[in-house]
Amino acid sequence: MALAVATTNEPIGAQTNPQARDTWTSVLLVSVADPQKGYAMVYYGTAWFIGSDGRAITASHVVWRYLREPGRYVLIGLWGGEAYRADLVCAYPLGDNSPRYDSTFYRDVAEIRLKPWDGPADRFVFLRGNPDLTFPMHRGPLPAIPAMSVAEGAAPMGRVTVPGYGRVSGPLRLHVVRGLVAQSFDSQDGAPMLRLSLSQPVLPGDSGAPIVNSAGEVIGVTTKIGWEPGAAFGVAASALRRPCQ
Repeated sequence: MALAVATTNEPIGAQTNPQARDTWTSVLLVSVADPQKGYAMVYYGTAWFIGSDGRAITASHVVWRYLREPGRYVLIGLWGGEAYRADLVCAYPLGDNSPRYDSTFYRDVAEIRLKPWDGPADRFVFLRGNPDLTFPMHRGPLPAIPAMSVAEGAAPMGRVTVPGYGRVSGPLRLHVVRGLVAQSFDSQDGAPMLRLSLSQPVLPGDSGAPIVNSAGEVIGVTTKIGWEPGAAFGVAASALRRPCQ
């Protein structure tokens, strides 16, 4: 069976049409930035809101450099055309190596929380180019934030959509891939996992993206690119109620 792939033309923070789930207002981009280099981006991934107060889920390895050196780096969330500071609420420990680079499975989940920017910079240069991809810093109160619905119970074998920011080039666009849940299993540390069969591979920036079922509910978070074409892995939603425990 051929599986459809869609790459949207909607800019980051575009409005969602609930009838055609090709754009996702609850999906944001999280970046690890280095203030010593003019807030240059050193790593990025995808996150998605779980609360109207700015709380969001991503993969631990997306924020791994910040976990290693919190005194050097800052977390920045890009959403709605603006840049926010992001606090790290919690992250599952990963040890010395990010799990993206090995063949082991972990509870690779972190929770962040957006808040108004309180630093000296007025704009965040996410990518340098011609022109630069820049975002103004949001300094006022948080706007209304739409949270995604997390499914209850075990994830069934069925069709899924993975919306993420794995294909970054100016202007910033959301990358949406469709496929199936092929298998559920437990990781080495007991986390419930999903193996996805997709018609197109997810990309490194898709790490942390929600795995969404046909009802629009999140059934997992994308954490690892598979070794076979179109394979990807994620932590199932049953581990997201308490993401770092």
